[in-house]
Amino acid sequence: ERPDVHNAFDDEVIAQLISELCRGLQALHDLQDEDGRKLGAVHRDVTPQNVIVTSDGKIKLVDFGIVFSPASPQRTATGMVKGKLAYLSPEYLMGKIWDHRIDVWSVGVVLWEMLTGRRLFKGETPSATVSAVLAAQIPSPSTLRSTIPAALCRITARALARNPHDRYDSMRTFASELEAFVEQTSPGLGSLDALDWLSGFPLGTGSAVMRIDRSPSPLPAPIVEELDEDEPTWQEPEVVPLPLVGGRPK
Repeated sequence: ERPDVHNAFDDEVIAQLISELCRGLQALHDLQDEDGRKLGAVHRDVTPQNVIVTSDGKIKLVDFGIVFSPASPQRTATGMVKGKLAYLSPEYLMGKIWDHRIDVWSVGVVLWEMLTGRRLFKGETPSATVSAVLAAQIPSPSTLRSTIPAALCRITARALARNPHDRYDSMRTFASELEAFVEQTSPGLGSLDALDWLSGFPLGTGSAVMRIDRSPSPLPAPIVEELDEDEPTWQEPEVVPLPLVGGRPK
């Protein structure tokens, strides 16, 4: 059974950890080739299972198996993201043009789930999960736990904007807002506080997934016609290269 370890520093520690995750993803997004051109690298697999808290209280992102870059546009093997649908952005699921902001969305989902201890978009079937990502109402985390600060709820909501243009334009901006929140509410918060927070969990559960109830999402059903279960389930869209500016990825 998942332990209840919410305390006065809970939200601030979560914000601090997620800000570190954002900084790590920004480093990935900033990768350049030997000529100094941005590679346009995107992780595409930011899920609780891939977010690890180390023994010194630092957050690490693992599993770079489906990182994409226009410079090396390899398509992920079919079914590789089958269990990741709840963390993929709407534009990606719809096969539209996408960029690094799909990672912003994924981090937003992880943040929402860490704050509430609940799944956000998990459906009974893959089709139901996709429908929820595309159209289900996204409640403020404070509707599930009223003590979550309004400022942190606003940050989470911006990361989860379905229109990518309404999301944070970079992980750097996302991280800066989280860091400003932590500085305002708990100045001086550091890795030792994260370790204190983690001490309430069973040994070996050093991942954000430890806080999440794995049962189907409690959210209301989206106003979207359910896909016929006899129809093929969602398949990963073909890779859509980022728009080019002057011959370089935008």
